[in-house]
Amino acid sequence: MKLEEKLVLLRKQRGLTQLELAEKINVSRQAVSRWESGETTPSRENLKALSGLYCVTIDSMLNGDEQGVERMEKQEKFVVLRKRNMLIVILAIAAVLGTGKAFHMTMTVITMCLWTAIMGLIVLLIWSIWKKEG
Repeated sequence: MKLEEKLVLLRKQRGLTQLELAEKINVSRQAVSRWESGETTPSRENLKALSGLYCVTIDSMLNGDEQGVERMEKQEKFVVLRKRNMLIVILAIAAVLGTGKAFHMTMTVITMCLWTAIMGLIVLLIWSIWKKEG
């Protein structure tokens, strides 16, 4: 796999746009585009920043270490599955709590809607935090 192909793969695995990547490593979006098209190669400093961001070695990016990229792919899939499973657990707990409240308390329609909205906001908050970390 060529360097430019790896750069595209690693960026997309992180869920970043070219602009977001450029902002993270303090370069222009056009520079990222040129790297990914094979027009130019990142400088030593930029390779160091990319390897840190993507958690791969510079050697694996430059010398075709496919195993390093494959490990990265497996690690990313594991993180996504772990986050998804945690979200499912949180939703299940929220559902149980919500159901328990509904059965044990006389709740008005407004209270039920409010409870549902609060649980939805909590889930969105957790999801957005995980998205920023990933």
